[in-house]
Amino acid sequence: MIIYEKTRSIRFRKVSRLLLQRLPGHVSPRRFEHILRVSGTAQEIAKNLGCSLEKVRLAALGHDLARQWDGSKYIQYLEARGFSIRYEFRERPILLHGPVAAQILKEEYRIHDEDILEAVQHHTLGKPGMGLVGRILYVADYVEPGRKYIDQGFYQQILAESSIHGMVLGVIEHARSRGKTVSGQALDMEQEARNAYTDSTKTQVSYETQAI
Repeated sequence: MIIYEKTRSIRFRKVSRLLLQRLPGHVSPRRFEHILRVSGTAQEIAKNLGCSLEKVRLAALGHDLARQWDGSKYIQYLEARGFSIRYEFRERPILLHGPVAAQILKEEYRIHDEDILEAVQHHTLGKPGMGLVGRILYVADYVEPGRKYIDQGFYQQILAESSIHGMVLGVIEHARSRGKTVSGQALDMEQEARNAYTDSTKTQVSYETQAI
C-alpha cells in the first residue's frame, strides 16, 4: 500500500510538471498566471487541512486547461464521447470547461484518481458530497489573490478558517453579496457545509465545556 501511494505521488508530480510545461501553449499568459495563483492558494489551504498536496496541485493546474476553447467545441468534444448535454449547459457552454478538462486529464494524461477528476469537473459550480480536494479547489479558484473582487482581508479570513466547511460558506456568501447567482449545486453544497459546520461547532463547544 505504501509503495502504491508513493508511485501515485510520483505520477501526480510528473503530470503536474508536464502541465506546467504545456499550459503556456494552450492558455493566455493572464490565464496561466491565474492557474498558478489558484495552485498556490489551494496548496496553502491543503497544508492547513492536511490534504494531499500532490492531488491538490494537479487538480489546480488542470482545472482551466480547456478554459479558452470556443463554446461549441466543448459540446462537440463531450458529445463525441457519449455525454449528454443538459439545456443550461448548451445555453452557457463555458460551464463545460471543467468537465472537459477532467476528461482531458483522464484521456491524455492517464489520471484516474476520482478526487482529482471530481475536483476539476465541478470546480465552477460545486457539488454536494464533493470530497476535500474538490472543495479546496472550489474555494481557491474563487479567492485567489488576483481576483479583483477579493481584498486581502477576505483572503486572509478564508485561509485562517480551520474548517473547509467554513471556507465554503464564506465563499458562497461573498458571491451572493456581489449579486451573483448561486447555482443549485452550490446551494446544496452550502446547506451541506452549514450542517457540517454547525455540528463541528457544537462538538467543539461540548469539548471545551467538558475541559472546564
